[in-house]
Amino acid sequence: MLLEFEKWHGCKNDFLVTWIQRTDTDLIVPSLQRQAARICNRDGSGIAADGILILITKDRRETYPEELIVINSDGSLAKNCGNGLRCAARSVLRKLDATGTSTRDLPPALEIPIQGRPFWCKVFGTKGFIGVDMGLASVEAIGSGHGLRKMLDDALTKSKLVQPNGIYKVDVGNPHLVLLGVENLDLKNIAPFVAFANAIQKLDGWDGINVHMAVQLDRNEPAVTSAAKSMNIPVEQIWNAIPWERGVGLTQACGSGAVAIAAAIETQDNMGESSAWSAIRMPGGDLFVQITEGNHMLAGPAALTFTGSLEI
Repeated sequence: MLLEFEKWHGCKNDFLVTWIQRTDTDLIVPSLQRQAARICNRDGSGIAADGILILITKDRRETYPEELIVINSDGSLAKNCGNGLRCAARSVLRKLDATGTSTRDLPPALEIPIQGRPFWCKVFGTKGFIGVDMGLASVEAIGSGHGLRKMLDDALTKSKLVQPNGIYKVDVGNPHLVLLGVENLDLKNIAPFVAFANAIQKLDGWDGINVHMAVQLDRNEPAVTSAAKSMNIPVEQIWNAIPWERGVGLTQACGSGAVAIAAAIETQDNMGESSAWSAIRMPGGDLFVQITEGNHMLAGPAALTFTGSLEI
C-alpha cells in the first residue's frame, strides 16, 4: 500500500503526518506501529522522525479530522503530544486552505481529539505559531521524605548528576519527571542525563516516563523576546531544558514536556496564575506556556519540511 505523507516539525521535534479514512484504521494503524522504528530511523534508511501522526476522517471528502493517533518511534501510542498537535493543526489548516476555505469560515479554534480527549488549537501572531490548550496538569513534589526520592537520588549519583533544586512528577495526560535547577546541565555532554532517564523508566512500576531537566536563564534572551513580540505575549521567565521522551529518547523538543516544566515551576515558585508566559528553551527552539484558570496553553512554531509517499 502506498501512503502519502507530510513531514512537519515543531522546534525540530519532527513527525510524519498522514491522513486516512476511518474504514482503513484497523489496517493502517497497526501496520505503522509495527514499522515505526524502520520508518522513523535516522540512519538514512528511514524518513527520520520522532513519531508518526495519523489524522483520521470519516471519508475521503472530509477535510477535517475526527481523531489524531500519535505513534512514537518505537511503535507505542501516546496520549498527548504538544508539538505533534501543533504540527497536526498546521496540516489541517494546509488542507483547508487547499480546498479554498476562507479563514473567515474557520472556527476560533480547531478541535483535535487524541484517544477521546479533545485538544483545542488556534493560530498565534503572523508567523505560523500555533497555540494548544493542553488542559489541566497534576503536579506531585518528590521531596526528601517521598518514597521515591532515595531511588531517584541513587540514580542521580550513579549517573553523576548533581542534586536538582526540586523534583516533580507531572501528569499532562502523559507522565513526566521534571528536575528543576540542575546546575551541571550541559548540552554538550548529555550522556549522564541519558543514563539517568534510562535508569528510572521502570521505577515504581512505571511503564516508561518522560524526563526533563531545566535551569533558569536570563529573561532578556533576544531570540525569546523576539518570538514573544511576534505573538504579542509577555514573557515572565525563561528556562533552558533537555527533553527525553518515553518511546523515543532524546528529542529536539517536547511540547507536553514544556507544559510539565512550566507546571513544576509554578508549583516550586508558588507563583499563582498570571497573564505572563514562561519560555522553555529546548535544543530545537523555544516553546511558550501560559497557565490560566488551571489550563495550560502551549504555543510555538510548526513548519512543513516536505511531502512524499512510502510503501507500507
